[in-house]
Amino acid sequence: MLSLNDLNLRKIEPDDLEMILYWRNSTDVRKFMLNDKIIKLVDHIKWFKKISKNKSFDVLVTEYKKKPVGIVSISELDFSSRTCTWGQYIGADIRNSGIGILMQIKAIDHMVNEHKIRKIWGKALGSNRILKVHEVFGFINEGVLKEHIKRNNVYENLFLVALFTDCWPEKRSQIIKKYKLK
Repeated sequence: MLSLNDLNLRKIEPDDLEMILYWRNSTDVRKFMLNDKIIKLVDHIKWFKKISKNKSFDVLVTEYKKKPVGIVSISELDFSSRTCTWGQYIGADIRNSGIGILMQIKAIDHMVNEHKIRKIWGKALGSNRILKVHEVFGFINEGVLKEHIKRNNVYENLFLVALFTDCWPEKRSQIIKKYKLK
């Protein structure tokens, strides 16, 4: 049985960079990213330096049973409006195991409890199954940019989604029951 107690979020460290770049450049991750290009190490290091100094970013390594398995990236933290955007991906070969559900719960908990966010928003490609997961988590569709991104010679819709966190405690309880989490 999956347990939230087995999942931990921690700050990204310089020693994590090669692992994260390997994950990020994998086909399984890139195909759902808005930027699906291969990232070079030099650009990855520049990105890390940028986010390390910028308080509007909070990038976290996800560990499951003390083993790094993915990333939660919180960005555009606006402490005045109490909004942010975010994304997550699993880098390890444990997709479809339920870990993504745990990650999303922990990520939202972190945004609500640590950053006091009232609205979490994001963008997702129409082909990304995360849209279905977002629905379960209470995200609503705030709009669609039709045929916005070209992938494999096909234009895909880009969906804008949001979660107003005042409903999060109740939604969180429902998700824990639904997925029989500890």
